[in-house]
Amino acid sequence: MKLSHLVILLSTLLAAQPSLAQSASVTADERTVLSLAADSSKEVVQDRVVLTLSKEARGDDPKVLSDAVNKAINQVMASGKDNQKLELKNGTYNLWPQQDYDDNAKRTGKVTYVVNGEVIVSSQDLVEATRFVEQVSEHMTLSNIVFEMSTELRQSVESEIRAAAIQAFQAKARAVTREFGFDNYEIKQVRVDDSSMVQSPTPRFGMAKAAMVQSEDYSGPTLSAGKERVSVTVSGEIALY
Repeated sequence: MKLSHLVILLSTLLAAQPSLAQSASVTADERTVLSLAADSSKEVVQDRVVLTLSKEARGDDPKVLSDAVNKAINQVMASGKDNQKLELKNGTYNLWPQQDYDDNAKRTGKVTYVVNGEVIVSSQDLVEATRFVEQVSEHMTLSNIVFEMSTELRQSVESEIRAAAIQAFQAKARAVTREFGFDNYEIKQVRVDDSSMVQSPTPRFGMAKAAMVQSEDYSGPTLSAGKERVSVTVSGEIALY
């Protein structure tokens, strides 16, 4: 009789084991889950300037016009090719016809051609970039100025603030875990996003001369970089237990 009772008890325990495992699994799945986000940002002075030099020619013969623009482009490229502080590349190149009109807004039948070519000059040395623009001004004129962050600076800043954002996320996760009365948390999913926003307007023409580029024969615009705010956001879900 005792042996029979023991067999029945063991059978009951073995039958209950899957149910106990299933109950534990359900408990893990039903943990309290919270969504969190933390960020870190830093305002940085842009360290790279991108200048657009352009040459435009108008006339009746498109070949003559193209030759003139090509000559100017080649002269500028040749002037900067050995300068290690500058990066030069060809920009856009366009040729299009324009109809002429008389005072009554009627076509005269005459067609004028326009050719426009660009050279893009990039540099982290604002002084050298300014001097180069002045040097080649007889061949091509400055038509646009854009400041940006170099790849090296952006990667360095993002690495710095990414670490700070991750630490902030972890600190917030520990805090809310305690505040909700739990002992630990587990990260269920996490996402890291980088972004940047220009804080200052892009410099334009007509600015006063700065001391760094001031000279008696300089007549171009001063190059003064703007600022850019780089931010990293860490977001995700944590399970409390």
